Amino acid sequence: MFTARGLNRSYVRITPKELFWEQIRQYTDEQEFLAFHEPSIYLLEEEIWDNDNILEKYYLIIANIEYSNHILDERLMYLPKSLIEFLELFDFEFGSTVFDMLSNKPLTYL
Repeated sequence: MFTARGLNRSYVRITPKELFWEQIRQYTDEQEFLAFHEPSIYLLEEEIWDNDNILEKYYLIIANIEYSNHILDERLMYLPKSLIEFLELFDFEFGSTVFDMLSNKPLTYL
């Protein structure tokens, strides 16, 4: 019987909002890619008790990664100056159950 192994991580799923895409469209020719962009999953600490503190801790890193996927010149990135600005650009969803369906194949980092 196959079983998936649970990981000792929580996650936040980040979905860019239209305001984010409006900014990106100014600097990219990848319009077709933008139309089919999927949310990103960020693995976090195993137990999260205060979502606001976790978002405050990681929002700038997440925003930087999301922009870097589309804009190479950091001077063109509109990085949020506060958590409130971040929430204008991105939707989020936290979760605490992560399973590895390929537990026989070790995780690797890109």
